[in-house]
Amino acid sequence: PLVQNLTKLSHIDLLNNYFTGIIPPSIFTMPFLSYLNLERNDLNGSIEVPNSSTLSSLQTLYLGHNHFEGNMLEPILKLTNLTHLKLCFLNTSYPIDLNLF
Repeated sequence: PLVQNLTKLSHIDLLNNYFTGIIPPSIFTMPFLSYLNLERNDLNGSIEVPNSSTLSSLQTLYLGHNHFEGNMLEPILKLTNLTHLKLCFLNTSYPIDLNLF
């Protein structure tokens, strides 16, 4: 089954797996997901967080060591319950505006 069908899942840790592609936007709408670690993969593209994600339970998000494109912080700011965000060693040319914090 798709990970989005695992509706009771609270933690996903995919650190160091060399996954490629984009993050499926629906992962941010999983109702009980509180911890998501996607560090040290080969993820790319833009980060898209659906507007319905304002009800997300996500508190911890680790995205470092990936290759994202475009504005990352604007979509992430929709995750209003987020308390831990790690964006280290991003291979991106898009500037990150620290004034948003």
